[in-house]
Amino acid sequence: MKNCPHCAALNSEKADFCWRCYKPLDSSSYEGFISLRQRIREKVRDIIQYRDIRELLREKIKLLAERESEERGELLTEGLPRSR
Repeated sequence: MKNCPHCAALNSEKADFCWRCYKPLDSSSYEGFISLRQRIREKVRDIIQYRDIRELLREKIKLLAERESEERGELLTEGLPRSR
């Protein structure tokens, strides 16, 4: 086990990047590296460029929004007195 020099988090001996701050554990072996966060952002950006994945994400977001609005509607009507 080794500690991160940036945030002091405990990491695996095999780890190249810290699990908490995503910074390299040994900067001497990563001259000119692109940070892990930046590589993840680039990968996500590449994935989102595919049309079918964009459409799937839109549908999923739409379904989640509908479900959330239905739950809110149920919560709002629960507090109201019922008419006889």
